[in-house]
Amino acid sequence: DGAHTANITYRAPENSNHTMAVTLTLKGDIVTASSITYGGDKVGESSKYQNRFMSAYQSQVIGKKLDAINLSRVGGASLTTGGFNDAIAKVKAAAAN
Repeated sequence: DGAHTANITYRAPENSNHTMAVTLTLKGDIVTASSITYGGDKVGESSKYQNRFMSAYQSQVIGKKLDAINLSRVGGASLTTGGFNDAIAKVKAAAAN
């Protein structure tokens, strides 16, 4: 139980690296809250896809079992979604310990 944060780096459309800090709050196996903080520049295509992902991902995460979360192209953002899934894997590993 409690908040768990994972920091990851993913490749964006402009072939640049972006950082993402994903914080999930868990109660038992269930995600009760989620937040994301992006690092780096928020310009061009990356910003558009990050914003679209942010507008759509929580409905697919909040209230779900942590082990059941594996998102696919949320809001049309495949690379951001992939980064989020990498962060989920890190949170799962940390929560298991």
